[in-house]
Amino acid sequence: QTPITDPTGALVAYLPTAITTSGFTASWSTITDASSYTVNVYDANNAIVATFNTSSTSQSVTGLSPNTPYTYQVIANNTANDTSAKVGPFNTLSVINPINCGE
Repeated sequence: QTPITDPTGALVAYLPTAITTSGFTASWSTITDASSYTVNVYDANNAIVATFNTSSTSQSVTGLSPNTPYTYQVIANNTANDTSAKVGPFNTLSVINPINCGE
């Protein structure tokens, strides 16, 4: 994936992709003077449940609960500490139990 720089220079977090029962992939625009990025994942009560640090413009988020609403936000580690708007809420996928066909 080619990093995208928002024309306004703002840090923009995108809708999550690859949503599973325990996570998703977060991605965001490039901030040219950022040395790295911090991704905070929030639960429905707005409490941080996971934090990731990366120098990339995407992050695989894991360790979440199934069928649960989450939001995420990205902070650029630069002099301005640019911060994206929160993305979400969105739900992780449900776990579907197999049906016993009486075999």
